Amino acid sequence: MTPLKLYIPPCIHNPRHPYHPPPLENPLRLEIHGPLVCIQKLLPGLEWGRKDWGKPEFQPGAPLLARLTFKAVYGRALNVSERITVRNEYLGWIGEPKPKRSGIGRDIDYYGVTFDYLVAEGENDPEILTLDLVEMDYDGGEFASEVLPFQVKPEEYTGKKVLAVPRCCQKRKGTQDRGRINGEVEWRDAKGYQSRVDVRGLEADGKDPRQDQSEDMIEHQGGQHSTEQLKAPMVLTTTDSMDLSMRPGYNNFRDFER
Repeated sequence: MTPLKLYIPPCIHNPRHPYHPPPLENPLRLEIHGPLVCIQKLLPGLEWGRKDWGKPEFQPGAPLLARLTFKAVYGRALNVSERITVRNEYLGWIGEPKPKRSGIGRDIDYYGVTFDYLVAEGENDPEILTLDLVEMDYDGGEFASEVLPFQVKPEEYTGKKVLAVPRCCQKRKGTQDRGRINGEVEWRDAKGYQSRVDVRGLEADGKDPRQDQSEDMIEHQGGQHSTEQLKAPMVLTTTDSMDLSMRPGYNNFRDFER
């Protein structure tokens, strides 16, 4: 299966929101989440879910999704002097029954990853940017019309691209996003899980897992940065065993903060 493009539409506001797109020089904590079917269109062929609940680790796709999101948001790939750091992830279930932590039924159908860019060590309350992946194939765009203040045409996305919308261009206000996202990262650190994965851009001859496609897999419109082909390989560094944070209170798309 050929990966689809990750598409962030232009900001609908005039003047635009200051973080749509964000300045390259500003520290930022980003979170992207949505139905797993959306992510599988972006990163096909990866396994998702928890095979061993006794040894929780980040999903293999977590750093890949973070890197893909960085490029979509900023309009370019990480360069040799930059890195982003995966700080948290969310595995959820839209439908019922929810899978158990033992025995059968460990699949997920909702996923999110949180990562830092230029956030200083020890900074507990950085500025945040939240993006929602919006699936339209299964309902013909009905849900998109409920949560977005602008019209979308499902036929423009099916088989072509996946829509990611920053909070500023949604009907949901996300007034508690900053406290929630930063609180979850702080909670994980306080628990001693040491959950960090660094994703770096390097000048090397290595090949990115997605680079075998003939076209750029990012589509970004309305931003202030240019788009370039992703050339740098991904290097992951982990510091310790990582734990899965099962975030209570919103196990599906509709439960995220209004």
